[in-house]
This record gives sequence, structure tokens and C-alpha cells, in this order.
Amino acid sequence: MSSPMLIGTDLRDMTSIMTETLLNKDLIMINQDWQAPPGDVLPLGSCGSKTWVRKLSDGRIAVAIPNLGDAPTDLSVCLSDVGWGEKDAQVRDVWKKEVGTTTNGKFTRRVESHDTLLVLLSKGEHSIVV
Repeated sequence: MSSPMLIGTDLRDMTSIMTETLLNKDLIMINQDWQAPPGDVLPLGSCGSKTWVRKLSDGRIAVAIPNLGDAPTDLSVCLSDVGWGEKDAQVRDVWKKEVGTTTNGKFTRRVESHDTLLVLLSKGEHSIVV
């Protein structure tokens, strides 16, 4: 079940990150996909990192991995760990609005301290929202 997105601030005082988050079409789609089951935490994570996964109703998978450390680090999404049944995937970085691909079943990106890697995995046939 999807959850409502609530704004708990005066709209006139929103920061740029608040505006970017609330207007991010991919993020809203992940949150509001009412036909998809809720996301879940993977018991063993992905490539060794604590990972949240949501299988979307259109066949894509949303994957979130937070960097809980005090320094930037490389975080990886391992396709086999998140239930992706294919050898490779197209990967859309939800925050950067960039599209990449996996290499040897893995996607890696540098993530700033206390930031989150949030990606959409697809077979490549989905249109890209920019």
C-alpha cells in the first residue's frame, strides 16, 4: 500500500532540496504506485549494504541504499541480491536523473555522507522522465 506524501512546512519557506524532492516525478511514481506491494528491507542487503527494495507494478524495481557513514563512499546494487531476474539492467539514478547500465550484474555510484542511492532498475523499454 502506498502512503500519502505530506508537506509539513510553509510552502513559501521550502528549501531547494524540499522542492526538488516534492517535484521529482520518479520519486512520486515510486511512492504512489498503488498496485505495487510495499517495499521491504533486504535481510542481507545488496552487496553488503542495508537495502530497501520495492517491486513496482510496471516490472521495474526501486532500490534505496543509504550511506550512513561520515564520509562519501561507493555503494553498489547487486542485481541478484535485489531479485532482478536478468543478467543486466538499465539503471536510472532518481536523484541525478541519469541513466546507466550494470556491469557484471552490479551498479556502483559514489554517494555523499548521509545521502541515499536511489535507483530504478528496468529492462530499458520504459520512457525516461526528465
